Amino acid sequence: MKLISSQFEFAGEKKYQLAEDKEMTDLVCELVPGKTGVDWIIGTITKYLGRFANTLREKDILKATTYLYIMWLKMGFYLEEKHDKDEEGYQDVPNRRSSIGHS
Repeated sequence: MKLISSQFEFAGEKKYQLAEDKEMTDLVCELVPGKTGVDWIIGTITKYLGRFANTLREKDILKATTYLYIMWLKMGFYLEEKHDKDEEGYQDVPNRRSSIGHS
């Protein structure tokens, strides 16, 4: 459990804080938005999955899933009542894409 909790301990909001309402991940995504606005995060996840393939370290899976969670938050999916467009009644969250650098 220590390995999992260490991904969230040391107050991540302080460890990576850039401003009161922004952390370093936000800045990096603004500087390197790519096609999705979160391309940097996708690249980081790919790095950890590649490293896992070479080393089979559990830590790398946890790091990849932590970045997946950050991406889920940044893209605003938590604001939606329906989470997949193929669900009946799906409605996109207004301005979700603009919140990650798209209009």
